Amino acid sequence: MTTIPNLKIIEEEITQAFVLGFNSEQMHFPITTLEALQSQTYPQVLQESVVNHAAKAGIIVPNPTWDLSYLFDLGSGSWLADQDKDGLADSLYLQIDASTIQTSHQLTAANNLACRMGMEVTSFQGEVIYRGQAEITPIRFRGDLATGIYLRDDALEIGGQGEALVQFISAFCNEFPQINRTKALSDLQAYLQEMGAMANRDGQLTYLNAYKDTLNGPLTLYMSPDAEHDLPEIPGVATHSIREAELVWEKDYHFDWEVADFKALINEQVYPQLEEGDSVRIEARLSEPASVRKALEQELSLKLQAKGAQAEVHVWNAYKQGLSWLDEYIMPQLKESAVDAIEIAFRPFLKPEETEWKDEDGTVPTYGNKGQGDAEGWYDQPIRFLQELYPVDDLLAEGLSLDRPQICFVLLEDEGDATYRIKAFQADKVILEDSFSVSYSERPFLSTYPEMGLVHPNTGEVKVWVNGELLLAERIATDVERLWDAYQEDVLPKVGAYIHDKLPFDVDDQPLFAQLRMDIYLSEPNRHLPSREDMVSSLNALHQDLYFVGLDYFNNLGIDLLGQGLDAPGLILPVIHQAEGPGRMEVSLLREPVSQPQLVSPERIITGPALDIVKCHLTAIYQDTDGLVLKWKTNIASELLASFVELFNTQQLTLSRWELPVDRLVFTNGQATYTIQMPVYINEPIKFLDIDTIDIPQTEVIGYRMYMDLIEQFSRVPELRVRHVGTSYQGRYIYAIEFNHGFEGYVSRTKRLSRYPSEIINNRHHANEVSATNAAFQLVQDLVSNPERFKELQRLNLVIMPLENVDGAAIHYQLQQDNPTWKLHVARFNSVGKEFYYDYFKKDTIHTEALAFTKLYEEYLPDVVVDNHGVPSHEWEQPFSGYTSPAYRGFWLPRSLMYGYFWYIQSEPFQVNQVANKYLEDVIADAMAKDPEITAWNIEWRNRFEKYAHSWMPQLFPANYYKNMIHYWLGYDYDAHHRYPSIKYPWITSVAYTSEVSDETAQGDYLALCARTHVKHCHAVIAALLDANSYIERRQDISGTELDLAYIRQRPIHWL
Repeated sequence: MTTIPNLKIIEEEITQAFVLGFNSEQMHFPITTLEALQSQTYPQVLQESVVNHAAKAGIIVPNPTWDLSYLFDLGSGSWLADQDKDGLADSLYLQIDASTIQTSHQLTAANNLACRMGMEVTSFQGEVIYRGQAEITPIRFRGDLATGIYLRDDALEIGGQGEALVQFISAFCNEFPQINRTKALSDLQAYLQEMGAMANRDGQLTYLNAYKDTLNGPLTLYMSPDAEHDLPEIPGVATHSIREAELVWEKDYHFDWEVADFKALINEQVYPQLEEGDSVRIEARLSEPASVRKALEQELSLKLQAKGAQAEVHVWNAYKQGLSWLDEYIMPQLKESAVDAIEIAFRPFLKPEETEWKDEDGTVPTYGNKGQGDAEGWYDQPIRFLQELYPVDDLLAEGLSLDRPQICFVLLEDEGDATYRIKAFQADKVILEDSFSVSYSERPFLSTYPEMGLVHPNTGEVKVWVNGELLLAERIATDVERLWDAYQEDVLPKVGAYIHDKLPFDVDDQPLFAQLRMDIYLSEPNRHLPSREDMVSSLNALHQDLYFVGLDYFNNLGIDLLGQGLDAPGLILPVIHQAEGPGRMEVSLLREPVSQPQLVSPERIITGPALDIVKCHLTAIYQDTDGLVLKWKTNIASELLASFVELFNTQQLTLSRWELPVDRLVFTNGQATYTIQMPVYINEPIKFLDIDTIDIPQTEVIGYRMYMDLIEQFSRVPELRVRHVGTSYQGRYIYAIEFNHGFEGYVSRTKRLSRYPSEIINNRHHANEVSATNAAFQLVQDLVSNPERFKELQRLNLVIMPLENVDGAAIHYQLQQDNPTWKLHVARFNSVGKEFYYDYFKKDTIHTEALAFTKLYEEYLPDVVVDNHGVPSHEWEQPFSGYTSPAYRGFWLPRSLMYGYFWYIQSEPFQVNQVANKYLEDVIADAMAKDPEITAWNIEWRNRFEKYAHSWMPQLFPANYYKNMIHYWLGYDYDAHHRYPSIKYPWITSVAYTSEVSDETAQGDYLALCARTHVKHCHAVIAALLDANSYIERRQDISGTELDLAYIRQRPIHWL
């Protein structure tokens, strides 16, 4: 046995090892020899403290647990604490009992542990040597124990002797808490806890195996959803996912066709009145495709001529009537004229005797529709009739070879009944003047809640003049109006009655149904226009109305029943098809069979306990003659542990496929001990991929399955670490991509976060905002494929989540197969209509997709969060909601290819964060300005937004232009409950930036442009963070074994 120094030297050496770790970002254990350690020297004081601000209220941390899985995890173990509330440990409650060190190997092991301990804190005051303090957990060495680490009630004990001990501790320091490339010990602990609570599939199989012989009759096992694995087939047991929807009721609706009604009116009330030689003029408005309307015009003209009448027939589109009139009737008249100016006057849409225009703030959504305040209030905006004309100047300019500025809009304020008046000029002379009146109806926004106010959707109409005398004037309800009547008067109340019958319940019992599916077939216009991404589609608009008005109905129903709105009632899923002939709607209401996993027999229902009731703590990691052992102390019942072992031994559990470098798992519950022999671990080399060989879709929307294929490929890129960070409500997987710089040994998260800025780039929180996922994968490829840029990333803590809302993405992908460029906001939220942003940092949420961002936030403590979103690529109109969406009125028209929001804190002492926000505004704007194509699109949309929206109602349609970009500044006082981290945790996150690209739903080359726009601003922010500076609070005072150490990066970052 090598002679070891006296106790004082041992203590000083351990102290030196701790200081070495404190100053190290990365370390490959075992650390240096005894002599090298003794030769380490450190300056007494490195830098004076520079503190920026310190008013902090705390960061989210789980409850402490006495568990080796979380030995160096802040807040989850009992040995680290965060006194300054920056999310990093600055206090250590572990010390080494040097008096128990008897050999040189134990001293080497102690030095390695001390070094690793030093890497886990940003500051330390006192000694790392145990002096008997009550609040400190001592680390004691026991040569009589098997090599390993043992958690006792009052200490950590390190067992073992000789070189085996050094190798064990070195491996532990290099790898802990990781147990393979993608999983940590905490993942295994969580899996075991969930198993005991019947909260994962292995747990559900364990419960079935344990109790099936005690139950009579047919058995049904309801299991957790898992999109990547089929349900198991078990003899004598029916297996179902708890998300597997079952039918509540279904009903088919058939509607008379507006075309048939129109023909019947002509046949019954016009033809019998005609005489040969009559002059007949027919003007109709039907919500039909141009092909149907033109065929009608031709059919009626031929029939009238056959009766000897002179015929003039016009069948205009009842949807966007003024646009149809100008495009199909006026423009052909002007084709042969040398028009040099056009003036289009529109009548303000105001209640009788009302003159005031109400111009509310439309910067951000209101995220709710509270109605108009009285039953007679109007949802429609004063510029409603101008909105219906969009984008008529594009059409006229192209058709008449004009520039758009030659076409202007003015108010029509005379006493007449006309909605529009057009004047065409040639050399200041009027060469054409005509007028047109729009036909619309009036109805409550919600039939069940008429007090919310009134809306005025377009309606159909027919007028017939014979020899100049009006013969017929009749309203014809459009196909969409007929369907809307059924939706309002029957479908929604029927679902409401189903929900009412569930009483008593509260909002936490949502969702109340799984899916309200409506398969709809209507003959309606769905026309793509030559300008930008514009379209004229009453079906696209109907899809929006069905979804958002349905959400408003259930919100009001919740207020009625519970005094609180319902925000996750279930998925409202319209599936709309353009068809020909009479319309029909097939409605089905589906429910989830159960709310949690359970085993059901005719006589008994078995469920698991709440997750926090189940205890499963790692108490020992040790090496014996048979290999490496993880020992767990648990309160899981013996019959369940026995069942778990049996299923594992027959390879029926997913745990057997985890590929763990562990030989045995041992469980003790105070009654018995149970052992699992793990399969032989074969560390097969990964078949790595060069990232440049991965084909990332540029022009195609990435659905969930394509995403999973890309994730698999990216996980084989050696420069990356791809991690499963969450699972959605429907059981789909959420991944994050990190950057692997090939460091050997252990890389300290604490040290990296205290030395370099941190950024989370989140993508596709709203799944119909599609281009962010394409952009995320392209961005990662860009960063890795450039060696110089990739090396620079060592100075940034960066994580990218390519697709957060995986359930919404699956829904969207299916819907866009039939209607590839629709807005499809049904996929905006999750699969039960929940905006799960509100469930960030809620560990008990059922909307588990929210936990992915929460996990990354706790790990990365980001200075900057970039959240890549999108808005419609064309008009967002809802005719049954006042033409604009009530909660998103300011979003009627795209205002830019890309714009953004800065969510900043305006209260002291965090106002200094605004400087970082302003700097990044310049960075992003400058980056966009360097791209001619992006700038051209921004200017183009600026022109459209100004002409149709901002110039008329500047508050509802605000446009804060800065360097040809729009950025909105949304300031808040500190709020611990705010949904944006820059307001909730301003001492951590200085900048929360939301980008909005007009990509709902982009396809083809335009999708590639939108993705490139996201990539460009992300690159700009990353480059800025690499150039950023931080104030450092730094101390290093060493006096024997007494230490006063600090290396704390103060926030916010700056560019001074």
